[in-house]
Amino acid sequence: MLESRIREKARAMDYDVSVVSTAQAVRDAVDSAPPDLLVLDLQAEGLPWREAVAAAKEAAGGPVPVLAYGQHTKPDVLRAARDGGCDKAVPRSQLMEEFPALIEQVRRRR
Repeated sequence: MLESRIREKARAMDYDVSVVSTAQAVRDAVDSAPPDLLVLDLQAEGLPWREAVAAAKEAAGGPVPVLAYGQHTKPDVLRAARDGGCDKAVPRSQLMEEFPALIEQVRRRR
């Protein structure tokens, strides 16, 4: 459900949206047609976030900014994501409340 809300908000901002669910799919996507931004669910099953971040940062066309989100009840995961290369890692509630501003903040760091 959150994924569809993120997709809707991004499309409303005129962004094309692709959804991938494995680290290899992230690697393939960033190497073939680098996105402006990777929005990463830190709790996505089957997607080791550290590998996805590494793929984004090692993209053939240069590093891709990463905006990660996770559960507010797991601040250690959010902190680990920031320490692990995510440009920003926020609780889900903040992502939905501040989505446009967060995207612009992360993209400006590029």
